[in-house]
Amino acid sequence: VDTVWLRDPMPYFSNFPEADFLVSSDTTAPTTSDNGLELPKAAHSAANIGVLFVRHGRNSQQVVGKWMQMLAQDDNMWDQNGFNQL
Repeated sequence: VDTVWLRDPMPYFSNFPEADFLVSSDTTAPTTSDNGLELPKAAHSAANIGVLFVRHGRNSQQVVGKWMQMLAQDDNMWDQNGFNQL
């Protein structure tokens, strides 16, 4: 088991209506002291697509399309590395 939800995450995700993507990181310590989003530069780790929320829309469709194209063109590319390259 990689992830266990103890509560519905949608109320938290709804706090960020401008976000097309919400993704976990591999950091083990919080980078904020409030209930906000982590600070990517402070996390010192890549995005971890183990928890990935994608909001439906044209922008997210374009990014996912590019991601899928990258993976289709390189059989050796790890999906998480491809996502981080975007």
